Amino acid sequence: MIAIEWDIVEEIRRQLNQPNMRILDKAKLLNSLAYHTNALNRLLVRKEHQELEDDETAIAELIAKLPKKHRHRLMRQLKKWIQ
Repeated sequence: MIAIEWDIVEEIRRQLNQPNMRILDKAKLLNSLAYHTNALNRLLVRKEHQELEDDETAIAELIAKLPKKHRHRLMRQLKKWIQ
């Protein structure tokens, strides 16, 4: 989906550079560009959020594998750091 949105944005930008375009047509293209740029932004944010969740899961799995006394020490340090 991200690649498709990028292609659409690039195509709209290419069309905007055409000479002899009416103002009404440019306005429609600019509205379309704004819509697709927003859609691309939402897709990128969603992808980044998913990657962060994956990283959090990996960190939680690593912490769970630590010996109990080290795990508790690490959790205390994390709580101090977060506050």
